[in-house]
Order: sequence, then C-alpha cells, then structure tokens
Amino acid sequence: MTEEELRAQREAEEAEEAEREAERIAAIERQIAGLNSLKAKYVAAKASVEGAESQCSGESNSWSSKIAVFAGRIDEINHTDLFEGEISEKLKEHALDIKSDMESGVACASSLCGALGSQVGSIDARIAEIEMEISDLRSQI
Repeated sequence: MTEEELRAQREAEEAEEAEREAERIAAIERQIAGLNSLKAKYVAAKASVEGAESQCSGESNSWSSKIAVFAGRIDEINHTDLFEGEISEKLKEHALDIKSDMESGVACASSLCGALGSQVGSIDARIAEIEMEISDLRSQI
C-alpha cells in the first residue's frame, strides 16, 4: 500500500470512529434526557405530596386547638342546677365521647402527616438516585 492509500485508510477509520463516538454520545444524551424527564415527574410529585403534608399538618394543628377549646367547655355542660335528673351527667359523658372521637381523628391525621413525610423522603431518595445516574452518564461523555 502506498503512503497515500494508508493515509486515506487511516482517515476513513478515524471518520468511522468519530461517527461511532458521536452516536455513543447521542445515545447517552437521550438517556440523560429521559432521566431528566423522569426526575421532573418526581419533583412535581414531591411538591404535591409536600403540599398535602403541609395542609394535613395545618388542619391537624387547627383541630387540636379546637379540641382544647371544646374540652375547656365540657365542665360548663355539667350544671345540675339547670338540668333535671341525670341529663346533666349524660350530656357531660356525651361531650367526653365527642372529645375522644375528635382526639382519635387528630391522631389519625397526625399519622397521615407522618406517612406523607415518609413519602417525601422516599421521593427525595429516588430523585437522588436519578441524579446519580445522570452524573454517571455525564461522566461517560
């Protein structure tokens, strides 16, 4: 082979290698774009769950303060001089049952808030995994 033929062959091989490298980089960039799209979905889901958690927490706190107000008024119900017979005591018992039901509701809401917080943590972990995958892919470019 002549020197010119060798040079032409080498240039053709280099062009082929450059094309393969461009295809490899394009494939990695498509993977990164897909992961960025997935990450955006997780970020949106996180914002939604955080909003629900915040609202849940606010409502739970509001209910707790209302229970305190209601509990403070229970003694006002028990007026034996105003209600005849056992009605005064029955009203107080009923009010205590209502207070207990309200406290159960707040406990359930608090549990829900905790579960939502755990979900936010899980979403954060998945976002971090995706970011690591993206970083690994970028390092290959």
